[in-house]
Amino acid sequence: MSWNPYYLSGLNNGAQLPWSPTVSGNDLIPLYSQQSGIPMYATMSTFAAYIQTLLNPANYFLDVYATPLTGQTVNCPSNSTNQWVILTPVGALANLALVLPGLGFAIEGQVVQLVSTQTISALSVTAPGCTVSGPVAVFGAGNPLSYRYNQVLNIWFRVS
Repeated sequence: MSWNPYYLSGLNNGAQLPWSPTVSGNDLIPLYSQQSGIPMYATMSTFAAYIQTLLNPANYFLDVYATPLTGQTVNCPSNSTNQWVILTPVGALANLALVLPGLGFAIEGQVVQLVSTQTISALSVTAPGCTVSGPVAVFGAGNPLSYRYNQVLNIWFRVS
């Protein structure tokens, strides 16, 4: 069966779809799956995220800014974008927790780089559902710290 762009499951009358000047993230768009060989739907949000992964060059980093206080947690955005986390605390911090993108969000080769304008005496780095290797004792001001995700092992490896 060849795919008819006007055919959608549930709209078997073959009528052309009406045009809409606005869309939302939950709106559905038709597509043809080469894997399953049938027409199906995807939400605009899912489709947009897929397109973003295709257009996101490996050297692009999303800047993430935070001005944390001692004892707070800084959460990296839960997405598949490389991230440059810039911490600008008012003074030195006794401790801070950093949460990297977790299982289901992190992708193979994703990098999170961290820098702080102040020293952090105890930095805890975690990722929901993932292992994080390479503990940090003291995180010095101006010294970059990087983690790279390996999807096969489900580990964020410290690389600097």
